[in-house]
Amino acid sequence: MCGIAAIINPETRDKKLIGPMLDKISHRGDSLPIHTEFGNSILGSVRLRIVDIDHGTQPFFNENETAGVVFNGEIYNYKELRSELEQKGHIFKTDCDTEILAHLYEEYGMQFIEMLEGMFAFLIFDKIKNEFYGVRDFFGVKPFFYLRKNDTVFISSEMKSFDGFDSGPVNELKPGHYLSNDGVFQYYKIPETKYVTDTIETVAMKVRELLDAAVKKRVQTDLPIAVFLSGGLDSSIVHLLCTKYNNNVTGIIIGEESSDDVIFAKRFCEELDLKYCHVNSKKDELLENVPEIIYSVETFEPNVVRGSLLSMKLAKTAHDLGFKIAICGEGSDEVFGGYGDFLFIDPEKNADEFQKKILALLNDLYRTQLLRIDRTGMNYSLEIREPFLDRELVEFALNIQPKMKVAEDKNGQLTTKLILREAFKDILPEYIYNRPKMTLLEGAGTGSVEKESGILYEFAGNRLSDKDSSEIIKNNPSYYLQNKEEAYCFDLFYRHYSNAEFAAQRVIHAKKEIPKSPDLTKN
Repeated sequence: MCGIAAIINPETRDKKLIGPMLDKISHRGDSLPIHTEFGNSILGSVRLRIVDIDHGTQPFFNENETAGVVFNGEIYNYKELRSELEQKGHIFKTDCDTEILAHLYEEYGMQFIEMLEGMFAFLIFDKIKNEFYGVRDFFGVKPFFYLRKNDTVFISSEMKSFDGFDSGPVNELKPGHYLSNDGVFQYYKIPETKYVTDTIETVAMKVRELLDAAVKKRVQTDLPIAVFLSGGLDSSIVHLLCTKYNNNVTGIIIGEESSDDVIFAKRFCEELDLKYCHVNSKKDELLENVPEIIYSVETFEPNVVRGSLLSMKLAKTAHDLGFKIAICGEGSDEVFGGYGDFLFIDPEKNADEFQKKILALLNDLYRTQLLRIDRTGMNYSLEIREPFLDRELVEFALNIQPKMKVAEDKNGQLTTKLILREAFKDILPEYIYNRPKMTLLEGAGTGSVEKESGILYEFAGNRLSDKDSSEIIKNNPSYYLQNKEEAYCFDLFYRHYSNAEFAAQRVIHAKKEIPKSPDLTKN
């Protein structure tokens, strides 16, 4: 895991920019930024040392150094892929997952991407062909931004690397796409839905098998593991599975002492003899760093900023305790239908509408929950892994009939994520099995998250006059700002990211659609 930055086809005056680009993302690693000129490119990274701690300096090359790579993420099946490559005669210098990418490219060309299991964003430069390939993973867990200036391409893990550039716009590479000399291409599409017709017992068993395997891949390390534990369904399941494969797991619980999350999570850990750490969250403390949070997470979407208030403190706590890896439950609500809105869609009569909403949420994840998780974690050099977004699990979950996701539970109550509850009902305490979905802020006891009544809205209202709010909304019509909260967040965002035109493509909110502007990320 790390942050990457690169310049392709740099002019002489551009070469000096790589240092500042890396400095602005130095928080993503625990080692000094390094860059190397390689052919007609400059490849740079700042590394968070997790795999092969002593020998993982990037960039990596194949044997004859015709292909170089800088990489951000984790390849969970790299040992199997390395073994296949060794049988074909490839020789490796380290035990790092990054090194296999240059060899895979040499052996298979760009077709190798489909062989990868993991989360990733990387750049490969082919010195012989003078070609580059920037790749982002299937669901957008890891970020990838780029900016073109004439024939030069600048690349980074975060937009802030381009803060102060006098050219633009900044573009975000979408999930399942790669960038090359010839443009942007899609290499992965979510497969067409083909609902499984097995019994709920059989489907539940398969869900359990796949999630178990997904967690196992992500905790095979000698390093201690933190779990972001809310005492809800998703994080409780993940915590139990982590302890199955790693004997050094600690749940990190955030919230006021009397909050629902703290009460449920503490009870869960104490009854099952699981290690945990509780950090208190006070409203004023969470809000005091809003400008810094917006700069860090690189968005003005209030729903993401609200969630980041707690996520930032969780990440800092994990970092201060010495953790480099954390596991979270993100992705479950999107693929298993966990949000309350799903209760208002008849899963049998309106299965198509249900599935359409599932796919919309999944396709937006890279701009919502995954953005929040990546930036808040990496702000403190913390790698956060999402087992619910394992590709095999996601693709199977998308083929589960909606009527198995929202249905009456064993107590006759209409509930979300029923198939997930059924898959783990034998190991979950009943108070976890039955617990309904709550948002981060609500569960932690820090107030409502509703528009025009939540803590961020109140905070914005105390710092932005009605006149200033109206002016910001009026002067930026393409961003579809709705209220004072959005105007305040946008104003802070725009100070640093005015060349991020793609931000005008607003996230579609659950209760009110915001029209999207034209796709500005395409060339």
